[in-house]
Amino acid sequence: MSEHEPITTQEKTSELTHALSPEQTGYLEKLKVELDEILKGESVEGLLTDRERINQLNKEEREKLVKTLEEIRKILSNENTGNFELQEKIEDWQKFYKKVFDKEYDFSDLRIPEHIEGFDRLIIVAQGTKLETILNIRWYSNSVAGGFDLNKVTDDRDTLDHSYAVWIRDRVVADEELMFISAEELKKENIKGITLLERLIYELKYYTESKKFEHLEYDTSTLCSGSLDHLGRVPTVSWNRGNHWLEIGLAKVTDNYRSLRSREVVS
Repeated sequence: MSEHEPITTQEKTSELTHALSPEQTGYLEKLKVELDEILKGESVEGLLTDRERINQLNKEEREKLVKTLEEIRKILSNENTGNFELQEKIEDWQKFYKKVFDKEYDFSDLRIPEHIEGFDRLIIVAQGTKLETILNIRWYSNSVAGGFDLNKVTDDRDTLDHSYAVWIRDRVVADEELMFISAEELKKENIKGITLLERLIYELKYYTESKKFEHLEYDTSTLCSGSLDHLGRVPTVSWNRGNHWLEIGLAKVTDNYRSLRSREVVS
């Protein structure tokens, strides 16, 4: 090619894709497959210039076409590098639910809250997941939940008719920023706290992904300020290293001391 010969769109696309990471390239190929399903063998240019053909697409196909083309545009302009990391996190959660619960979930269209710096751990709670389901997992066979009925716990967020996601700080111990702050004070300050269900799912996820099958908490307890039992008490979760079991306890809404801390969530 001479230095004065124009570069074609195909050549420019090829040039850009060479600079992509393997993850980006893989995602781009996935989007191309989705695009081919919509186009049914027709070129993008041909579809976009044929108003009658566009009108034949149903609403779902049109929305998918626009979304897919926008994703491809972002990839080729290198605007959505962070999306690939997020996609990996989502797919990892799908694998988790398959491995632990033997259930298939598709979280590809799940609404993910906007990421805030410092809140890097994504927690996905699948639709229909219940406390008793979690505690029946063999890793929780020695767990101790004393003093209250798990069936009478209410949460700030629920999975009755949908899955949902939250971000928390990626830490083994509960948030030191929330030391000496009670559940009552957290509510007044509009600080969203982790629920008991979210905390137990996080425990399972951390346990299964750690090489030495480790647990959360060393000398702290998570105050699950996003949950209350039927008597208005707040569930707590800690790991008893001496007896090697998970302990689920209760605290008053006014309890506040050094080792009892909530975990803030972004939802």
